[in-house]
Amino acid sequence: MRSKSSGVESPANGVLGVQQGPHDFSQEQEVGLPVKSLKAKVQQNDSDDHLEVEMISDKDKQLFDSPEAGEKKKNIMDLSKEGLIKLMGIMEGEVQAREDVISMLKSKQTVPEDLASRYGSAAPGSALHALQRDSSITGTEPQDDSVYQKPMVELDRLQEKHKETYRRMLGQLLLAEKSHRRTVHELDTEKRKHVDYMDKSDDFTNLLEQERERLKRLLETEKSYHIRKDKEHSKRLAKVREELVKLKSFALMLVNERQQHLEQMDQQSQRAQELSQQLQQWEQELSEAKERAKEDGHRVLSLEAELKEKSAKLTQQHEETSAKLATQEIHNRQLNAKLVGLTCEVEELEERNKVLEKSEEELQELREKIGKGECGNSNLITELENLRKRVREMEGKDEEITKTENQCKELRKRLQEENSKSKDLRLEVEKLQKRMMELEKLEGAFSISKAECSELHTALETEKGLAIELSDEVVALRIRMKEVESSELKLEKSELSLKDDLSKLKSLTVALMEKQKNLMERSKSDEKKKEDLSNMVKVEQGKVMEVTEKWIEESKKLLKLKTEMETKVETLTKEKGDVSTRLAYEIDVTQDLSSKVSQMKKRLDSFEQAEKLSVKNSVTCELGRMFDTVKMEDNKVKELIFEIERLKNRLKQLEVVEGDLIKTEDQYDMLEKRFMTEQDKANILSQQVEEMRGQIAQNKAIEKGESQEVDIRQRCKREEANTRELQADVVALKEKIHELMNKEDQLSQLQVDYSVLQQRFLEEEERAKNMGTEVFHLTKELEIAKRHSRALRPSLNGRRMVDVAVTSTGVQTEALSSGPTEEDTPAVFIRKSVQEENHIMNNFRQKCLKKPTEKERS
Repeated sequence: MRSKSSGVESPANGVLGVQQGPHDFSQEQEVGLPVKSLKAKVQQNDSDDHLEVEMISDKDKQLFDSPEAGEKKKNIMDLSKEGLIKLMGIMEGEVQAREDVISMLKSKQTVPEDLASRYGSAAPGSALHALQRDSSITGTEPQDDSVYQKPMVELDRLQEKHKETYRRMLGQLLLAEKSHRRTVHELDTEKRKHVDYMDKSDDFTNLLEQERERLKRLLETEKSYHIRKDKEHSKRLAKVREELVKLKSFALMLVNERQQHLEQMDQQSQRAQELSQQLQQWEQELSEAKERAKEDGHRVLSLEAELKEKSAKLTQQHEETSAKLATQEIHNRQLNAKLVGLTCEVEELEERNKVLEKSEEELQELREKIGKGECGNSNLITELENLRKRVREMEGKDEEITKTENQCKELRKRLQEENSKSKDLRLEVEKLQKRMMELEKLEGAFSISKAECSELHTALETEKGLAIELSDEVVALRIRMKEVESSELKLEKSELSLKDDLSKLKSLTVALMEKQKNLMERSKSDEKKKEDLSNMVKVEQGKVMEVTEKWIEESKKLLKLKTEMETKVETLTKEKGDVSTRLAYEIDVTQDLSSKVSQMKKRLDSFEQAEKLSVKNSVTCELGRMFDTVKMEDNKVKELIFEIERLKNRLKQLEVVEGDLIKTEDQYDMLEKRFMTEQDKANILSQQVEEMRGQIAQNKAIEKGESQEVDIRQRCKREEANTRELQADVVALKEKIHELMNKEDQLSQLQVDYSVLQQRFLEEEERAKNMGTEVFHLTKELEIAKRHSRALRPSLNGRRMVDVAVTSTGVQTEALSSGPTEEDTPAVFIRKSVQEENHIMNNFRQKCLKKPTEKERS
């Protein structure tokens, strides 16, 4: 309680922060005793307090309405600093006393002894005594005016206050109606979304059912495909058995053919000996031809010696002619008149000299050929000697022609000096005419020698062709001799290898017969085992498909749970953020309210102060409730996180189960690949058998033409290739035997693995059942949590509406802003779930389509 006489407004906290000097402290000490008495008077029962408050409020109203009160207010406003300090000290004491009283009432530990020790009396006094005491302390005069002078003014004030409160209440009601409409609209939108979500979930379930039916059809087609493949495999096994019987007969046929080939080889060796005798005869003839060629070479050497002697004689004759020409130089001075004719004749002679040079070149070629010994006829040698003589004579005449040319040059110089000697030249011209006649005769002889040379050239070319043919024949005979020798060596080696091969084949045929019997027995047992394994594999496939279906269903459920948990976590985080923002906002609102309450305290009466206290208490209670709800939501979030971790661990376990299933599928694929490789090998063997048959037919066709050497060589090559192929076949048969043994071991290992896998499947089925039960419980718990959260949402919205009506519209804007995010969450969840399901089903389809394609390729 505070005194109305002061008229000073208290701050929001109820405590005045005034700077006091040393004199203030003394004044407070003086006022301390009456303040304690005021505190003692205030400590009464609640009923007495209310009565006192009402009485004081009536008296205060009278004081406020009186004109003296207005004058006092003016006087208070005109007070000095010291007076204001006194008033503020009194107010501070009253506020502190009020706070002490409130704290004592809250603690309920107000013992009368403590009150007596503190305030001087255990029983509280009346409020009137306290006011009188305060007035005596402050030194104010008592007021004689009554409070009830102006009742109509007070009634007007009350009406105005009631109108203001009525307006405020109308505004709050309008806000409440708006929020109510918004919540109704939100509920309608949520209902529509729920209906849409249910429709989409129904469509999604229908799609899943259709895909399940399609997968069942695919499984049926795969089963029929496997049955077809098993039938084809049985047919191929029957064909392979028939081919094995044919191979046995074929091996016996090969033995007989080898014996026939040995006989043919003996005949071929005899023929080779005859050919060698013929080659010896050819060699003798070649040696005789070589001796004849040597004799021709000796003759050519003798002819060359004779030609040298004749060339020496010709040189002597040339010297004699040169001496004669020196004597004739004196006569040449007289030949000035006939130089023109001589020059023309000289040109003709030069042309003839060119022809002679060509003939000399041909003669040189003939000499070279003769030196090589290409022609050995005696007639040719004599003709060559004659030709040589004529050539020598022509060479001498050529030298004379050159000399005449030189003389003509000298004559040109001496023409002017020796015109007087023309008479002597006439005689020399006659001599030259004679020489010209001789040269013409020489030209005729030279043309005859040319014709003879051409004939000799043609004869030499014919002899060359014959010699080349003979040399080619000799080379061919040598090559044939070498080939015959190599063929003999090869035949010997092939005979030895064939003997070894025959011995090995005999032993191998015996061993193969025994092994074939064992293989037939083993193949029967293998067929039985394969049938058992195929049945087991089919059963395993059915189990695997069931497990995969269960796993797919569980994965779908887990995906749905994941998405639901994620959406819940998101919603909880959003609600957390909203609650935190609301708390901050409410704290701000409380601060604003406290400031407003402090202002209202200055204007309102004590009754309004009591109402404000009740409002504050209600606000604190609501804040406590909000904190409790926030804590509950935090606990729920923690529980959901723990459940998510458990679900993740279970998903990891399911992934391990998936890995085991994939391993079993890989093993099944490996077995199928091995089966297809065996089929390919059987096809290769059948092809080899057909090739051997074709080769046998070719060998039979070749046996008809035994006289040809080319056929013999081709047969030898083919037989060598056949032996190599047979060796390769033998090696392949050995490898097949080893592979069959390995397959038996692998089948035993597969049986062991199958038993282990059965145990694992049983364990996994138990785990899957446990997981199914746990998932079922989790779904129930999640549904309960959903219902609980949905049940809580309307109450929370109602509280928000009340809070908004009391405070302001800030929270409503936050609720509206959070609306579209909540509207988007179901659509996002549906899209994510549909995408994940489509991805899973596409992967499963691709796996199912890959298997038949791989089988068809194999």
